[in-house]
Amino acid sequence: MAVRILSPEEYTSSTVTMVATLNRSINTRHIAEYLPVVHLFNNKGERVKLHSGTRDGINFFGRNGIIITSCYKDIRRGVRLGAMNNMICADLQILDRNVHIKISESIITSVGTCGYENGKIAFNCIIEHMNRLKENINYIKNLDEEEYNLIIKWIRKNCIDRGKLKKLSEIKLPFHLDNRAIKILLSYIDDFDEHESEEYVDKIKYLRVMDDLFEGKLNEVEPKIYNSVYHIKMCDIEKRISLHKMAPYLLDKGISTEFHNWTSEGVNICFPIDNNQDISSQNKEYKHRFTVHEKSSMRQCSPAFKEESYKYYINIMKHIKDFIDGGQKYDDFKKYVSEEPISI
Repeated sequence: MAVRILSPEEYTSSTVTMVATLNRSINTRHIAEYLPVVHLFNNKGERVKLHSGTRDGINFFGRNGIIITSCYKDIRRGVRLGAMNNMICADLQILDRNVHIKISESIITSVGTCGYENGKIAFNCIIEHMNRLKENINYIKNLDEEEYNLIIKWIRKNCIDRGKLKKLSEIKLPFHLDNRAIKILLSYIDDFDEHESEEYVDKIKYLRVMDDLFEGKLNEVEPKIYNSVYHIKMCDIEKRISLHKMAPYLLDKGISTEFHNWTSEGVNICFPIDNNQDISSQNKEYKHRFTVHEKSSMRQCSPAFKEESYKYYINIMKHIKDFIDGGQKYDDFKKYVSEEPISI
């Protein structure tokens, strides 16, 4: 069983969780209600939904740069049904994958990006959506009253058939009215089912009177890494590792190690982060955490950039390699074994 230590190029994270502070406070309810959401339908015309409580992820549906979920408190728009009371839950399709974004009044968090630079792209894409939304709302507010009324009249006549609301895909745009204004207003039609025509009209009318989403413009951000997850195959051929020996072996090397045998999924190892890491702890203890599994796999969680995370990976892998190359022999493990009966 040969131990394989990854090069810096091979060492890549599976997912990265990142956080950034917005330069303006936002109106979370209005943004959750009016962010442009692309609704997805299956071949039967039914809405695609991810039910709350499921552990299934959201796939990439083939179109980058679109939002497919916007939920907040009682607002449910798009694929995801679960919501939070203190932040917007949004799903952004970007870089051929789905990235889950959480937006509070002044903080934005991303889950599911692959690497720091990709996370920045996702953050700045959602910020661009919010800036464009504000521009679109101002455009509707500044429409001439006569032009606006003509558009509403056209919508009532061409988008509602005998009281039933049409889907966006069924509507052909007119040539004689403001094209941008109609596209903005029609972007909300799939928020509603066919029997909710008046609710749809009420929603687009509110655009004319609603308060500003935020002052000025939202700037692009430089996010901080909250957590990076690495899934690592340690050996070229899968083979069982004697965790009950490896744990005390690492402990006696001065490494903080934990293994409860029958209750543990693996050997847990942790290191404190570098002192110069600029992370807001919010009463959370940040550490580089490793879990080594019996079938020679490892999971690493690190609240730091790749360069620092890699240093700790190399350090622990050298010790693991020495242990495995030495035949997984370590008789001193016996001093950590308790023979005292325990009732459970």
